[in-house]
Amino acid sequence: MDGAVRSVGDMDFIAIGPDLVLIGELIGVKDATWDVRIGHFLIGDLGALIEFNERFDRIVPMDRFVLVNALGDGRQLAAAATWQKSDAGVMLSLKVHPSTPRTNAHELPADIATNDANDIFLTNGNLAFVSGLESLPQKIKMCLSTLRGEMPFHPTFGTRIKEYFDLFRDSPWLPHLVKLEVIRMACVPIDDPITGSAYTALRSVSRVRSIEQLPADQKENWIPFRLHLDLEGVGPWQCDLPIFIPLGER
Repeated sequence: MDGAVRSVGDMDFIAIGPDLVLIGELIGVKDATWDVRIGHFLIGDLGALIEFNERFDRIVPMDRFVLVNALGDGRQLAAAATWQKSDAGVMLSLKVHPSTPRTNAHELPADIATNDANDIFLTNGNLAFVSGLESLPQKIKMCLSTLRGEMPFHPTFGTRIKEYFDLFRDSPWLPHLVKLEVIRMACVPIDDPITGSAYTALRSVSRVRSIEQLPADQKENWIPFRLHLDLEGVGPWQCDLPIFIPLGER
């Protein structure tokens, strides 16, 4: 997308950092700048945007991002947003880093396999392993089922899907908010201090096309979803999987 100007005419959800969700549209992309028009705020307000800008250098890199539902894509921010009011609304200019490289789904490394009950199991007396594209649904399920803040040594990892379910369970906004979280895990890089490399939590997912909650009675806090994604080395791809969303307080 960098190096060209494009217009997306869909008003949809856009997230800027972890505490701002707005209804707006991406009106242009040129080089490393995304231009966004804000219709109105769903979570946060203009004051929260100003505070985000003022704290930008102190915010952990994983929380500096812009996510655009209409694109199914997002980027890590390279600088605080600049903004101005106009007759059309609040206009933002966002300098972004290049897209993080993804791993070819056929080349994903081996991992210990789990069954439908989320337990490891044996094959011919040995632990079962999966790799490549076969391992991806398991990786996605694990990632999306991790609640943000529940990993003591990685407090910014995980999703806010449970939080959104608690706040917007019966709202038409809920699918949009869930999609934002999947985009974030697919597009915002994690810096690995051991290897010095950066990668996304969903590794091979390059675009999130749509997320559907499937009809089912909630059972043991697992809710089924259908994900329509683009994968590196594969192209369009779909899977149905459950996501752990516990009821009640945690």
